Amino acid sequence: MDKDALDAITARAVAAYRKTVLLTSSQKRDFLDAFADKLKAARAEILSANAEDLQHARELGRPQRLLDRLAISENQFDRMLRRIRDVAAIADIVGQTASSWVRPNRLDIRRIRVPVGVICVCCESRPFVFPLTVAMCFKTNNVMVFATDTEGTRTVRAFERVVKACEELPGFPKDAIQLLSEASHLEACRYLTSLDRSYDLAILRGSQDFVAEVSQYARIPVFKRCGRLCHVYVDCNHLEGTENKIVETDLTMAVQVTIASRCYLPDSCTSASVVLVHRDIASRFLEVFQTAATQHGLHLKADARAKAFLPDATPAEPADFTNPSLEKTELAIGIVDSEEEAIERINTNGSALSDTIVTGSETAKQLFFSGVDSAVVYANASTCFTNGSEFGMGADIGISTDKLDVRGPIGLEALTSLKFVVRGAGQTRGGG
Repeated sequence: MDKDALDAITARAVAAYRKTVLLTSSQKRDFLDAFADKLKAARAEILSANAEDLQHARELGRPQRLLDRLAISENQFDRMLRRIRDVAAIADIVGQTASSWVRPNRLDIRRIRVPVGVICVCCESRPFVFPLTVAMCFKTNNVMVFATDTEGTRTVRAFERVVKACEELPGFPKDAIQLLSEASHLEACRYLTSLDRSYDLAILRGSQDFVAEVSQYARIPVFKRCGRLCHVYVDCNHLEGTENKIVETDLTMAVQVTIASRCYLPDSCTSASVVLVHRDIASRFLEVFQTAATQHGLHLKADARAKAFLPDATPAEPADFTNPSLEKTELAIGIVDSEEEAIERINTNGSALSDTIVTGSETAKQLFFSGVDSAVVYANASTCFTNGSEFGMGADIGISTDKLDVRGPIGLEALTSLKFVVRGAGQTRGGG
């Protein structure tokens, strides 16, 4: 790691912020539209570079899950372009008034949204993240240093060439977006996040070990996600109301939500790897779920109680319910005696990220919503919706499981801070 080189990158970023903070809404929109146009024009070059990165990773014997993170498909490229244009078109949040009031002495006080400043994004082997972070940081008048490893070097360098082409546009601030890709990635990220007089925020994207290692030494605020163990809880039927009417759980919906939560984005941190089933519905649900799981190629691991209804399942170990499987086809099944037990297990073993209940009971939904201490809690919907685009936020730059400042998808609002703007007419404290 060359500290002098990192210091030079940092100095350029700090200098660039003096210019980006002054960009207008129309300038940012025009620049982002141009960025999307230039990405589209460079499509063949970028995808070719990505294919080379994938081939190199295969030659090095990288696991399939890493190859999946490196790969950018034609459809992913199209979605990337759409999200960048969505970010360009969305109303500018910078300068918006978050709250305002007038004091008895007629001081007009407002809290307005302003850029965070200089942001360091530390990322592992996820080249597709780069263009979206460019768009989101630029939209919020922030400067970004994107620090990544060398797994996707050819791809991110192709993206970087597009950014450099944008810098030739009149008024586009040079060095507002910088890329660092080197073998000593972890060491570089630890150093950058220690520069508390230069960087205002770090956003970490990578493995649990990587996130833990960088955040342990960071001296600046960090947005991060810890763990990736998400749950589906299938609730039983309930007696509700003064007439004790039976409210049933829709078994077809339960199967659909469970399969989607595991299979739609199996390598995502929002993919569910544990299913908890209430004992009173276990025999009926697991009978129909077994068929769907087989059709989708899932390998079920069942605790002792669930094994009675899933004779072909592998006996589950305790670790299957506390550590997410690296195998995208595995799913752990456990039976619980109550909703309270399910909530306790989710809060004890989960990643506090994305968990869902399938139930027909409004009472059960409310108990789950209030009891599960996760960033995003669902009822009758897949855990994989935890995404800024799916939430109508345009895009996101990651997901945070921290409880302060930002929790859940890290959207544009998370990349702003608040400052007070106070208008007076000659007031002095202690005076008129």
